[in-house]
Amino acid sequence: MTIINLRERFGDTYRIAYDEAYQHERSEFRAIEEPHLQIIPCEHGHVYPSSGDTLAVFSAGTITVGKLRRLPCCKLWTDGDDGATFLFHVDHFNVVAEVVKPRRRRHCHLSPEQRQQNAERLQAYQFKPKDTQAQSV
Repeated sequence: MTIINLRERFGDTYRIAYDEAYQHERSEFRAIEEPHLQIIPCEHGHVYPSSGDTLAVFSAGTITVGKLRRLPCCKLWTDGDDGATFLFHVDHFNVVAEVVKPRRRRHCHLSPEQRQQNAERLQAYQFKPKDTQAQSV
């Protein structure tokens, strides 16, 4: 069973981050485990892949948890002292997103001419590697 890759599915619109465990994952397994460790940070929690076409949303806010409980598309998975986790089908992402408010990606809308002007203006400030020949003399 394949898991939803959040970067491929929602990366154009929303910020994609990684679970805290990602940095501790062994490098040879990172590419395989990457979709499992992706999260969408939200104002009121975070969304992450659960299994197949199912996503999970975690929220610690009592008001947000109450709103998620009332959504017919959300099924309570775990309820703890620090928050609650709900499962929902990926097709209902927009409904859940209205409640948890995912962080959107920043978009830079520059014309090609503006990009060229900025590149020329910033040319003098670009990183230049040290000249190795000058030091050996």
